[in-house]
Amino acid sequence: MQVNEITKASAFGVVEQQSLVEQVRDKILGAIVKGELQPDERLSEADLARRMGVSRGPIREAARLLEQRGFLRSEPRRGFFVRALTLDDIEHLHEIRSCLAVHAAKKAKELATPDDIRTLRDLYTAVCAVATGRGDPLAPLEANYAFHRFIFSLTKNPRFIEFYEDMIWEGRQIATIVNLAESTAGAYFVETLLPLVIAFEEEGCDQVGEAMKVFLQVNHEGILEFYHQYMASDSESRQ
Repeated sequence: MQVNEITKASAFGVVEQQSLVEQVRDKILGAIVKGELQPDERLSEADLARRMGVSRGPIREAARLLEQRGFLRSEPRRGFFVRALTLDDIEHLHEIRSCLAVHAAKKAKELATPDDIRTLRDLYTAVCAVATGRGDPLAPLEANYAFHRFIFSLTKNPRFIEFYEDMIWEGRQIATIVNLAESTAGAYFVETLLPLVIAFEEEGCDQVGEAMKVFLQVNHEGILEFYHQYMASDSESRQ
């Protein structure tokens, strides 16, 4: 699944070629992570079929796939609903991401060439370029993902990249739900990614792994803060 292609335009549009069910799945998932489909919102098969120009069958099959991935839940005779993320979901994602990302960073440093290190610096510069812009509010988040995706690609292990692509979807869903795009995410990434870049440029594998560990922990603490703020505001709005 290509995150950037799915999230550039509106999440819904007429489906073209390729696997119909996969395209429908990706469009629904794109709508979830962009906030066009809200937590606990019911999916209208008829409406989605009309908006995407397909029959209800592919919508239903795609929804089942997303239920298996944990993005949707189903209720008998009521259909599919967007699954609301819990604090446990956030903690579990952090635990898995920490194990994979620290190892990937150390492996990437071991295999990286001077050109690779320069590319990583360029990707950090790209994060800085969109940090204070007035364009897409999710641009800093996407630039951050591109930065980390490159690190995973340096491992030369395709399974690492597959795992990271999966984590991106859940990470974007979390970011959307806690309104990370409305925060100072750009400035945050500029500040917290810099030590990691410097570690790649000047330090060894162990130091790079430690820098990644620190980045992930700081990132996790920030997400938890936003999550608790979101839950508090959501509770107030329901009263």
